[in-house]
Amino acid sequence: MKYIVYCRKSTESEDRQILSLPAQKRELDDYAKKHNLEIVEVLQESASAYKLGRNKFNQMVAKIQNGQADGMLVWALNRIARNALDGGMIIHLMDTGCLKEIRTPSNIVKSDGSAKFMLQIEFAMSKKSSDDNSESVKRGNREKILRGWHHRRHLGYKFVESEKFGWEKILVIDEERYELLKKAVHLVISGKPVRNVLKTLNNDWGFRTPKTKKLGNKPLSQSNFYKILHDEFYCGWIYTSDGQKIKGNHQPMITETEFDQLQVMLADRGKPRPKTLDLPFRTLISCGECGCTVCMEEKYQTICSVCKTKFASKNNKQCISCGTKISKMNNPTRLHYLYARCTKKKQDIKCGQPSLPYEDLINQISIHLDQLTISPKVVSWILNQLQKRSESQLKINTQSMKNLQSIVDRSQAELETLLKQFTSPENADYSLIGPDEYRNAKKQIIEKKENAETKLVDMKQQSDSTYEVIESAFNFAVTARDKFEKGDYQTKTDIIRYLGSNLVLKDRKIIIHQRYPWLFTKKVSESLQNLRSQGLEPERSIDLYEKNGIEDLAISTLQGYQGSNLDG
Repeated sequence: MKYIVYCRKSTESEDRQILSLPAQKRELDDYAKKHNLEIVEVLQESASAYKLGRNKFNQMVAKIQNGQADGMLVWALNRIARNALDGGMIIHLMDTGCLKEIRTPSNIVKSDGSAKFMLQIEFAMSKKSSDDNSESVKRGNREKILRGWHHRRHLGYKFVESEKFGWEKILVIDEERYELLKKAVHLVISGKPVRNVLKTLNNDWGFRTPKTKKLGNKPLSQSNFYKILHDEFYCGWIYTSDGQKIKGNHQPMITETEFDQLQVMLADRGKPRPKTLDLPFRTLISCGECGCTVCMEEKYQTICSVCKTKFASKNNKQCISCGTKISKMNNPTRLHYLYARCTKKKQDIKCGQPSLPYEDLINQISIHLDQLTISPKVVSWILNQLQKRSESQLKINTQSMKNLQSIVDRSQAELETLLKQFTSPENADYSLIGPDEYRNAKKQIIEKKENAETKLVDMKQQSDSTYEVIESAFNFAVTARDKFEKGDYQTKTDIIRYLGSNLVLKDRKIIIHQRYPWLFTKKVSESLQNLRSQGLEPERSIDLYEKNGIEDLAISTLQGYQGSNLDG
């Protein structure tokens, strides 16, 4: 037989633990010499097997189809394929007799039925691993962005491990490049031509991009400079993959006002970003009649100092009656209104909901927050009761988790035993276990294992976070209303988002659907109000908490929150 040696290492994170190309080749050369294999060609490439179009892989397939080789020698089977089409091509070559054998240092895969079946399973497992890795990376990147940190390095910044953020890699200023780049951007803002600024940056100031393994240490290109000038990251904003806008924790290079100014100046070079109003509660409230999003709308009006006509002045620069320019008027009266209104984007529903003034909306939400407010002393006592209960529950959960882990371990051992039995020489004629029986048995074991793993993950998350979530909620209840009333648009929006409730606007009334743990904080607040209405002062006497059932409420909130998690 004639063999092609195929070595592959990806540049992506999938292959961090895989041998280098020279190391793979060395291992395979030694194996070929030891077993007297005829090697007709050695193909090496650095490419991800997730995607189609690997040059060396396609060359190998063509040579096998042409009869130049009928065997493959690889370091591991997952070096061959991590996508369904390439894996299917290898199986097809075996089916047609072009490929008779695939060898690894630890295994030989013939072209018979059972071997091809096992090879298909191997390729499917590689594909599943690829999919899982991809989803895991996407989830990790999204979570990092939601915490205010971008997962990609931007020019002028570098990654460092931060002890403050649990040794997570975060973006900080790259001292070597940040100030030079910032100075260049501000030159563009001041009106200097982009090309001239870029020439000064690269030639006069000696700016160079960061050095990487294969690239970098080059002058900044014009296209990348324009990308920086159009990137909102540099004014402090980052985006999730689905377009959600998040305030970044990194130090901005320019202000939002400067960024907007840049977009206007560069409009002839590219599409400027549309002006986004910094208004509260965007996408957080829905219409109670048609279900569309409720938006916040600003209205500007001016009363003409000449003819006293009131007109909309957001886009008008002069009076609609007498034609006097606003800039020429003598102290005109300017009016500003903010409303919450349904966007009414569903064409098949004629929504009749009226708008609600911003002040009325704020008052209604403040009343709701007042119903959740609890004094710090009461919160301290409640959290103490919950801590005791949480520690007791933890002991019970620990034993349950041990039982679930035992099921997972036993299931894994059963899978390994089943596979050895199915692939053993004694089962070559399927006398011990046939393919259908193998698939059914494997499916049952996997279902049992995955069910236990799911419960184990849920229990770990619940055990780790339940008390912390409730503690955070009660601390929030102490100051929420005060911060909401005194805070700016962003603070108000953050408080409503943290509250996590579904807000619905209908008939000029805001409806907030309560859920744990806010239902409990409301019950505690109501209980305290009842005590005060009786002329008692609950903040001064802990005995009143126990006598009036607040201790029972403290215990029930932990059970209720855990129950809501399990139900969800």
